[in-house]
Amino acid sequence: MNKPEPKKRSPRSSAEYITYSTDAIDKLKPRDKVYPVNFKKVEGLQMLVQTTGTRTFYYYGRLGSTGDPVRVRLCRYGERDLKEVRKLKNDKAALVGRGINPNVK
Repeated sequence: MNKPEPKKRSPRSSAEYITYSTDAIDKLKPRDKVYPVNFKKVEGLQMLVQTTGTRTFYYYGRLGSTGDPVRVRLCRYGERDLKEVRKLKNDKAALVGRGINPNVK
């Protein structure tokens, strides 16, 4: 039985929404262009799927002090398990919420 393609949530966003699981991530295939994937129930976590098939986790948030958007690279898929990725995302989100940009050293 074939499952339908994941639905897009917002007309503004080109990102798909999928379940945060290894099965769902493993099913992501490369396309002609890089594309983003968001995860249901994991706010701010996004994955970019490259044309080569490389999948990389990012955290997207807004700085607490200015509201400026911030994108933080977390890791490639497979470097850490999904529990570690979620914890890393939460750590970065806490910094961003306090107005600290993790990209600036």
